[in-house]
Amino acid sequence: MLRAAMGQLFDDLVAEGVKTDDLHRVGELLQDPRVTVNGHVVVSVRARRPQAQEIR
Repeated sequence: MLRAAMGQLFDDLVAEGVKTDDLHRVGELLQDPRVTVNGHVVVSVRARRPQAQEIR
């Protein structure tokens, strides 16, 4: 997931000053099965709009 996000954000990250060499190195590290990245949180939210008679 992080590698996909990096690919999508690569140009924006470079435009913000991140070095391309650093991004490539992070990509290499993310391919290494010995590397574990903690803290990437995925949140799912569901809701529905109440029907008119439910609103009081």
